[in-house]
Amino acid sequence: MGWKSKKDGTHFNTDKTIRSSEPSTEINMEIDNNSEEFAENVRREYEEYLEEERRSQSNNVNDVIHYIESKNGDFSWQLDPELDYVGTSLQGYTGIKYDDMVKIFGNPHAGYDKSMHQWTINVISDDGVKSPVIIYDYKDDGKETNDWHIGGKDKHASNYVDDIIQSYYVNN
Repeated sequence: MGWKSKKDGTHFNTDKTIRSSEPSTEINMEIDNNSEEFAENVRREYEEYLEEERRSQSNNVNDVIHYIESKNGDFSWQLDPELDYVGTSLQGYTGIKYDDMVKIFGNPHAGYDKSMHQWTINVISDDGVKSPVIIYDYKDDGKETNDWHIGGKDKHASNYVDDIIQSYYVNN
């Protein structure tokens, strides 16, 4: 039996089983007499499976909508790695450790340009106004910094982030 490895840690063998690095994940396939066609079918099924897993995992994280009651006005927020934050500018800072940021906002996505880590947040005020907010490490390795930049299109971006952080610590 021959095993092949993928860069993401997933392995598959030629006995018609695909195995992920997660022990509970298996996909069985029928063997075609043509080994090239079989290999192509395995690859295609494997890629489709991984894409479906990626989508389901990212949707689970992004589907969570949080509601905050704040002295600055009530609002809801949702992580959105695909949020268009073009046109945002620096609105403030927050001095919190990377590990605490991950506890509050989850794992960051890759930064852009001079940032290594960032979170993009869709904030919706009680009156329905949407505001993109971005938290990022500017010219710094976020795992070592307590100096996170907060960007947004309005002056409330920094207040939203402060309220989210405060709410987390009050409720946990």
